[in-house]
Amino acid sequence: MKLGCGDKSKVDYKYLNKKWPGIQDAPDPSLINWQNLGYGSMNRCIRSLFVNLFCLIIVLGSFYLILQFMKLKEKGAADAFKPAECGSAKFDKQKAWENFLLPPEKRGRPYQMACHCF
Repeated sequence: MKLGCGDKSKVDYKYLNKKWPGIQDAPDPSLINWQNLGYGSMNRCIRSLFVNLFCLIIVLGSFYLILQFMKLKEKGAADAFKPAECGSAKFDKQKAWENFLLPPEKRGRPYQMACHCF
C-alpha cells in the first residue's frame, strides 16, 4: 500500500496493536490517591532520613581523609614511606639507576632505587 509520501511498510514498526499511538494528558497530581502507593509518609520520611545521613557520613568521611592526607604531606610523606634500612644514606640518581639495572640477587640491601626515590 502506498501512502502519499512513501511506502507504508517503512512506518509499520511505529504502530502498536495496529493502531497509531495516541498522546494523553497526565492526570492531575491532586487526583492521585497517594495513600495507595504502598509507602506511607512516615516510611518515606524515614527512608529519606537514612539516605541523607548516609550522604552526610560519606561527605564528612571524605573531608576527614583529605585533612589526614594534608597533614601527612605537611610532615613529609617521603619520610613516612621510606624503607627503614635506608637510614640516612643518600644515593644520587645515576648510582641508584645502575644499582636498579643489576640482577636482584646482586643489588644488596637496601635497594638504592627505593632509597633514592624517597
